[in-house]
Amino acid sequence: MDVVGEGVWEHELTPGHPAPSAWHSPRCRELLGADLADEPSAIRTRVDRSDLARWDALCGAATRAPGHTVDGRLRLRSADGSLRWFQVRMRATADGTAAADRLSGSLRELDTDAAPHQAKATFLAHMSHELRTPLNAVLGMTELAQRLATHNEQRGYLELARQSGQSLLRLIGDVIDYARAEAGELALRLETFDLSQLLAETFRGFMPQVQGRSLAMLYDYLGEQTQFQGDPARVRQIVSNLLANAVKFTAHGHVALVTELRPQPDGPWLLRIQVHDTGTGMDAATLERVFRPFEQGDNSARRQHGGTGLGLSLACKLAALMGGRVTATSVPGRGSVFSVELRLAAAAQPALAPHAPGHAWLVVRSATTSPWLPRRIERLGWTTELIPDLAQATRRAQLGGRAPDCIVLAEDGLDDHSDLEALRRALPDSTRVTLLLRPDFHQPVLLERAARSRMAVLLKPLTPAELRTVASAETRRAPARIEPSTPMRPGMHVLVVEDNPLNQLVAREMLMVLGMKVSVAESGEEALAHCLQQAPDLVLMDIQMPGMDGVEATRRLRALQADGTLRPFPIVALTAHALAADRQSSLEAGMDEHLTKPMQFESLRTVLDQWRPDDPGLTGDDEDAPTAN
Repeated sequence: MDVVGEGVWEHELTPGHPAPSAWHSPRCRELLGADLADEPSAIRTRVDRSDLARWDALCGAATRAPGHTVDGRLRLRSADGSLRWFQVRMRATADGTAAADRLSGSLRELDTDAAPHQAKATFLAHMSHELRTPLNAVLGMTELAQRLATHNEQRGYLELARQSGQSLLRLIGDVIDYARAEAGELALRLETFDLSQLLAETFRGFMPQVQGRSLAMLYDYLGEQTQFQGDPARVRQIVSNLLANAVKFTAHGHVALVTELRPQPDGPWLLRIQVHDTGTGMDAATLERVFRPFEQGDNSARRQHGGTGLGLSLACKLAALMGGRVTATSVPGRGSVFSVELRLAAAAQPALAPHAPGHAWLVVRSATTSPWLPRRIERLGWTTELIPDLAQATRRAQLGGRAPDCIVLAEDGLDDHSDLEALRRALPDSTRVTLLLRPDFHQPVLLERAARSRMAVLLKPLTPAELRTVASAETRRAPARIEPSTPMRPGMHVLVVEDNPLNQLVAREMLMVLGMKVSVAESGEEALAHCLQQAPDLVLMDIQMPGMDGVEATRRLRALQADGTLRPFPIVALTAHALAADRQSSLEAGMDEHLTKPMQFESLRTVLDQWRPDDPGLTGDDEDAPTAN
């Protein structure tokens, strides 16, 4: 039945069915044309080409979460042949199985007044791409220069430049996403992700910003469930905005990220993520205003700290989109607590490392941070003992007596002259020693000594899995960073398909620092020719290029692989297109992953490690692959 001028439809989703059925209501045919065929792809044929990825993303989101309604706005060719804006809603159903077997939805033509609003959203999405492209070169070159810098002063200047670029990137994302939220264009992605890893990585991104300030960064994760289903990008964005707000308004004291997990009898878990700070605080009237868009409490805050005032408002919108909420409490002069509550379904949990109760020495100098790590280790049944510096720990070990089962050395008590070898010699082989470092820790000499002394290296903050590794019966090494002098996988041949010369340079230099053999193609056509002449181990593919774009080039490469002309190799999008629909379009074209510019060493390293061939030297003609062209 058509409701208030809406056209409704229903499509069967039966894999392998010779003729899946479809039904379109009379109003649906009135809107889109009487010749609308009764087949599942009929409405898609009316979708404007530039909105096909958005349509496919909506369908994918609905079928991955049966019973949940998704919606969006896009352009369809109407009965008179003109392109018009429609509000589209859809929901999948599952008949006794986990997989969706039917997709139903509605179409509602939007008023002509909505067209300028949609044009603005389209313009902003285009601007996002255009802004990310030069930012990729700025941030990429800065990160390259940081790794080549030889003096601490140089690294400090470059770190300030990198932080400013990252702040600009967050600002761009907030402005674009706020506009899309206002237009009803924000869609959620449902996938399994590691919440603890996401939170730790997000937290690490803010730690360099407070270096040199009297501000401690504290972290706790209450619970062992780490795998959940949801939209990791949106969860990261909410937490990033809350942390950015806390770091901005806290001059001294601490900023703490605390996550609490509670299973619920109705299925989804309750996640409470809190950001505590000892900043300026707010009175009740100011606190009520900060969640409004473009508000920052008062004009003095805007003058002193800058910003758009969109971060908290956007966090609220994103949390509401996921069925959650953001709340806050604050005391003037004492600080604030911002809390986000989400309900997410738990996913299958990998087995955690076994651990038995033991005794740990924690070498931590800071009085502010020292209680936090012991609490986490003691929850595993261990006893802990705080020691203020490495020299005292070494003297204790040399005196004999009961040796600890493990020692954790924080970076605040270490320098280039720290004698790690002396500590190792004074301990039995069974005592595990772990260096726990900030992500911006840069003392290569000390890291080399740690390696010689068989000491593990982990980054703050520890995830539950890493915490158990520290307190487990195994010793594992996790490198804190990839240094320019230690290429990770020599011999792997990567083809970069990119039309922008600066982005070509950034990608080539980063990959060569990581030990890759690199070739560059400037267009989709050139990429096809290159692969036919010399198949790479992996392709990094830009999307928007003159002539044949990255999506079409990927489709053709996959066709050549399907008929046996080319051997299989992964194709990864590396693009300034940052929307969820862009990612969906990349995956549907046959790409294996979608990375968003600006490029970063860690994201490149992760992709290279994930998609590396078993033996790069046996994949073809890589021995003769050029290092650049």
